[in-house]
Amino acid sequence: AALGTKSTTTKKKKKKSDKKKKKKSSDSDDDNDKDNDDHLPTPSSSINALAQATPAFFFFLGENRSKIERVLSRKHRIFNRLPKGMERNQLVAQEAALWWIDLHPDEMRRYMNS
Repeated sequence: AALGTKSTTTKKKKKKSDKKKKKKSSDSDDDNDKDNDDHLPTPSSSINALAQATPAFFFFLGENRSKIERVLSRKHRIFNRLPKGMERNQLVAQEAALWWIDLHPDEMRRYMNS
């Protein structure tokens, strides 16, 4: 019986020493992770960055909104039934973003210099 208890105590000691080693290595890993996390965007900052439009895109949208709505009314049957509001504006903004991406750089500069 004494041998049985002896082996369990040595196992416990080994487990404790393993935990200490893991803590030391994880602490250094945590330090490395902290260094790497400094340049990563936080979720809230990336959400805010995506939600904001640039002034040039805003001017483009203002100038082309009627054309975009006309195209959307032909493309999406649901678009005509949507009340004015968030869903309708989201569809218009998505379509405008697609148009914006396809613009020639000279056209983009025209809106940026407005």
